[in-house]
Amino acid sequence: MTSDTVWGAGGGGSARPVGYSASLRQREFAGLYASFSLTAGAGTLSGFALGSLVQARTGSPLLTALSMFGSSFAAVAGAVTLMSVADGGRPRRTLVALHGLSLAAVAAQAVPGLPLAARFGLLLVVGFFQSLGTGRGWGCWRRSFRPPGTRRPGR
Repeated sequence: MTSDTVWGAGGGGSARPVGYSASLRQREFAGLYASFSLTAGAGTLSGFALGSLVQARTGSPLLTALSMFGSSFAAVAGAVTLMSVADGGRPRRTLVALHGLSLAAVAAQAVPGLPLAARFGLLLVVGFFQSLGTGRGWGCWRRSFRPPGTRRPGR
């Protein structure tokens, strides 16, 4: 199997290979793939930036690590409590709203002189709701990813 091959669901319980190039030609799949990739990159960069700010301000390795990875811990708590919500409503609207919340929180983190408690509060709130966005995003991903020649659910 080559590196550009994934396995999609075939008819009758058999699996057949579907190439990434065929998947990326689907507009919905390409948009979700770009969204997940950019979100992962932005989260990494904002974590490094926040970690640098906290390290410069406190000199504490523990607080630096918590500022860089604390949203992941909050996302676990959000997954436990919010994943049942991820199945209902309009997923794209929810994703846009959550990305807007994340953008506002990152912009607020850039405010000079923001107290550490406020920084960690923003980090935990966004991390908590990040799990909802991940669940909704994977739901959209699964609905849009289909082997060529098959129909989307509900159509």
